[in-house]
Amino acid sequence: MRKFIIAGFVVVLLIICAFLFWPHSRIPSDKVIRENISGTWVIDFSRGAHSTIVVGADGGYVCRITGANGRVAATLEGTFAVTNGYLVETTTKSSIANARVPATSRSRIVRADGHEISYTNDNGPVVMRKVAR
Repeated sequence: MRKFIIAGFVVVLLIICAFLFWPHSRIPSDKVIRENISGTWVIDFSRGAHSTIVVGADGGYVCRITGANGRVAATLEGTFAVTNGYLVETTTKSSIANARVPATSRSRIVRADGHEISYTNDNGPVVMRKVAR
């Protein structure tokens, strides 16, 4: 009898945990991500380099890639779109010599909320952190 009570308690506890964590494991709809994408975002790279991306309400962005020395290494401009769970980036302007523009890339969104967007592209996982609205 005691084993049944313990087993029942464990099952109830697992169900409660599932309901608490389930909403956090889902990716929001494209519409919700689009509504939250405007603002200033940062991507940290290895060795102290980072990108600062300012995204407007229309999806237009300006990205400044800064090296570990604090100098701006490149500036990119373009648009972000969210379609079918993918972040689609179209670069229309680049300060990088001989860069081919326009250029479009698609990255699968893994997780997103109002403070962070995690996605995967050909280079691996990337995390964008929101630092300002």
